[in-house]
Amino acid sequence: MEIYKIVFEILDAYVAASTTKQSPLIKSVQSQTSEDLIPREKAKEYADVMIRSILLSDDEPFHIALYNWLIDRKLFDRLLEIKHSYLDSFLQRAADSVVSGKWPTDVSSPNDTRVLDLLWRHHEMNHNYLAAAQILSKLAESTT
Repeated sequence: MEIYKIVFEILDAYVAASTTKQSPLIKSVQSQTSEDLIPREKAKEYADVMIRSILLSDDEPFHIALYNWLIDRKLFDRLLEIKHSYLDSFLQRAADSVVSGKWPTDVSSPNDTRVLDLLWRHHEMNHNYLAAAQILSKLAESTT
């Protein structure tokens, strides 16, 4: 878990760097010089490479940590771009956990509507329309 923490700290830095015009590398603020800056496009590229590398691993806890990281950062579209069987089970467990009120305490909890929204969109993107419709029905019932 410590290694995951370090990886996600670096990933946070790259994502933050990719949202500014010119971004600092992962160094202290006091030591920044013009040589310490990284172009926004490079920061985005490095973040994408890190995410792809995680997704290429067979380490399911690493995948789950990534999915939670994406949810925490509200990078929902990026999460839904992932094509992996671990995501199917993660989203289903997340929806079940949120609805039952048993979301893990060490992970910030999205509201149940957000998780159910992600799950139906995931099913729709994977052409599982019946499952998507069932979840949409649950969502409609919960908001009425």
